[in-house]
Amino acid sequence: TIVGPALHYEFPGQTLQEMHGQLLVVTNEYSGVGQPNIQREVELITRALSESSLIKVRKAALGDLALALTQHDDAIVAAHFAGHGLSEGFVLNRLCSPEGHYVLERYLHADIFKDCTQLHCAFFNACWSDNVAASFQECPAFSELYYTISVPGMLSDEIAYAFAGEFYGRLAKRGNVEEAFTQGHELIEKMLFTLGHDLEARPQ
Repeated sequence: TIVGPALHYEFPGQTLQEMHGQLLVVTNEYSGVGQPNIQREVELITRALSESSLIKVRKAALGDLALALTQHDDAIVAAHFAGHGLSEGFVLNRLCSPEGHYVLERYLHADIFKDCTQLHCAFFNACWSDNVAASFQECPAFSELYYTISVPGMLSDEIAYAFAGEFYGRLAKRGNVEEAFTQGHELIEKMLFTLGHDLEARPQ
């Protein structure tokens, strides 16, 4: 849910890192039927914000994520979670075979982010991610968390990627979370109209 004051960048045209801090990009990926094309989403975000503005944790297991948070807790001002979600929230991965296959393992909880006191925005670009977003909203450690964006149902990969690309592209140009959110919504509404159906959940 979009709440709180508009988050404006102070110096438009500079990278996220130069202005405020960095975006943590967390992906969950696994080998099997229905695997989303996470690389495409990461490339869209990188193109919008630049490589230097990102901290990437791919195929995120709990230990990997905890290490990244320990190393960069003061730098992280926004977090983006991409991949699969279940009804209880965004899920992490566990290495389960010598071949390197990953499986969905456990849910993401806000308490492991408790030292990221500069976190302003958390975007959960995964199906059924509203519950995990709520846990971030309710965490007392996040006094600076102005925005959470999540999906309260099923969302196709194409719509998810389009929204993320438009959101971060607009955010990089204009520096306003609410304006970027609105622009992303306008794009996916046009896409859904073109597709001729209205069955998708929307990021909110």
